[in-house]
Amino acid sequence: MTPLPNPGAPEWEGVFEPLDLRFAEVLARHDPTADAAILVAAAAASRALQRGDICLDLETAAEVLRAPEVALKTFTPPPLPAAEGWARHLLTSSLVSDGSQPTPLIVRDGRVYLHRYFDYQRRFAEAVRVRRKHTFDVHAAASERAIDALFGDDPEAEPRRAAQMAVNRALTIVSGGPGTGKTTTILKILAVLLSVAEAPDKLKIVLAAPTGKAAARMSESIRDGIAALALPPHIARLIPQTAATIHRLLLSVARSDGGAAGELQADVVVIDEASMVDLALMTRLIEMVRPDARLILLGDKDQLASVQAGRVLIDLVAASGPEAPLADNVVEFTRTYRFGGAIGRLADAVREGDVEAAMAVFEEGSDAVQWMDLQPSAIIDFATEGWRTYFQHLTTPEAALDALGRFQVLAAHRRGPYGVESIAANVRQQLAEKGIISKGNPWDEWFHGRAVLVTTNDQALQLWNGDVGVALADETGTPRVYFPAHPGDTEGVRSLGLGQLPPVSPWWAVTIHKAQGSGFDHAVVVLPPEPSPLCTRELLYTAVTRARTRVTVISTAATLTHTIATATTRASGLTAGLFV
Repeated sequence: MTPLPNPGAPEWEGVFEPLDLRFAEVLARHDPTADAAILVAAAAASRALQRGDICLDLETAAEVLRAPEVALKTFTPPPLPAAEGWARHLLTSSLVSDGSQPTPLIVRDGRVYLHRYFDYQRRFAEAVRVRRKHTFDVHAAASERAIDALFGDDPEAEPRRAAQMAVNRALTIVSGGPGTGKTTTILKILAVLLSVAEAPDKLKIVLAAPTGKAAARMSESIRDGIAALALPPHIARLIPQTAATIHRLLLSVARSDGGAAGELQADVVVIDEASMVDLALMTRLIEMVRPDARLILLGDKDQLASVQAGRVLIDLVAASGPEAPLADNVVEFTRTYRFGGAIGRLADAVREGDVEAAMAVFEEGSDAVQWMDLQPSAIIDFATEGWRTYFQHLTTPEAALDALGRFQVLAAHRRGPYGVESIAANVRQQLAEKGIISKGNPWDEWFHGRAVLVTTNDQALQLWNGDVGVALADETGTPRVYFPAHPGDTEGVRSLGLGQLPPVSPWWAVTIHKAQGSGFDHAVVVLPPEPSPLCTRELLYTAVTRARTRVTVISTAATLTHTIATATTRASGLTAGLFV
């Protein structure tokens, strides 16, 4: 074994967080004979979780140890042992097993897991294996007629294939980018299921999403879709129009006295934005849904993965090739109805990691796609002009909220000179100096037109992390903050006094992570001067696809090309576990 210093030694300074070191210290107390190779693996496995990995891949351990906070430094970890020998050495410790017994660390197939995440992966893979085999005894002729009526008779059409899966199988996974028709497809699927059900009134359908904001967006899309499709009234009334959060579903199961312990009493469960769901939450979800109920997951595998550990949707889609275990459970939508022209071509090139094709789109000189070298003045100029237009539309709360979708600055980072916080401060200063913030004192906290981002969930107010509101002065000059109405409200907006508000932050700029699910006529995307661990093609693809008609990327050439060429990598053994 290669001699290693203990995790707390100077050689590792800045690599491990206090939590990682604490974990290694606790293990050392449990087994005083554990050497540095074991304790470093433990701390690195803990570190990997903070990066979004569910395990430490010993083959690529050095990359994990290039933690985000030291990534821009010239850090080189001490020489690490070869993966195979390191794994064998770990298994000599009482702290480690191959998963056949409960130990703090699990080593399996060259990967080191904390026991809790090994257990999540094992349980989730087993639940998927059980669910993918379950099929339904449906009236074939009736279901085909219903599918033909709503999806046409092309057997190769992606939405039709998804409908056939959902009718016949207990697990259906649909992956597709923005504008590929996922919401329309799910509405038609629900209509088919209701039309072939023996007792449609008793078919319980549940809609959910990982966050409050995503649930609200899903509710709005479902309502709009029902109106646009003009479904038969007796079918439309049975489709729920309000989505819950997954956490709320979990709470409802915990509080319920009916049915089997821990089971959600629903026949069809539809989860939107599945790419945002981490492994721990997805495990609890799939175990909550009855094995004989239909579970339908919708998402975009090419967008940013979950904030917490895991890349579940990616792993599921990866197990869907020919002869793969999920070959009959996954459909990928490839045709987009939202994007065309330069934005569509740029999104495709970024998604594929094709630097040459992406740069060719930028060089076309289209009004819809623009790339500029990184200059602080350019960011502020775009932002000032974009927000100047916004302040011209404060005639009513509805108009102000609608105007928020016209423009936004999206940044990769929250902090730093090119992060959201710095950009927001500079934009506000520029707007005030130019007199664009003109109602009252422009330096007042709640000036007329201030846009704010909710930063926490408030169940009582039905406000969610990521919701955006606008402060406007009422007839007495008192500021109130306006938000879009709740589903089913007769008014188009709702307002809150300042004392009612949950915590909020300015909305002059937003991180790309926070912008997921939002859309803007013009999106200005800001990348840092040097590549960082956040700069991946998934991040840029997510940012580009927030733009409806125009996207401007402000970045150095080095960061831009690195970002397009770099795919997000997260260590996981889930796909392999599905093949067992």
